[in-house]
Amino acid sequence: MGTAQITAERFERLAEAGRRPNVMLQILPYQAGAHQAMTGSFTVVGFPASSDLDVIYLENMSSGLCLEDAVNVRRYVSVFDYLRAAALSPADTATMLMNALNTLA
Repeated sequence: MGTAQITAERFERLAEAGRRPNVMLQILPYQAGAHQAMTGSFTVVGFPASSDLDVIYLENMSSGLCLEDAVNVRRYVSVFDYLRAAALSPADTATMLMNALNTLA
């Protein structure tokens, strides 16, 4: 949404974030096709201590929901792992962003 300049600024911010040591940025291209996460976004909240279980956070326009039961957490983590495997590598993602920026310039 927005002008080419606004889109370029967004791509620049993403590329900048992807260069940070604590950020891994990956783009899932359209060629990857349909996947289980198309029903909506979710966040996997992980914790450093192995004794603390992951939590799944779902949010929509009117509310948020935390899923803590192991079955649901495993299901969402599995989908997230699939998305990471199907997405471009961080290096290829950076290249794609730079190519898109050059196209907008």
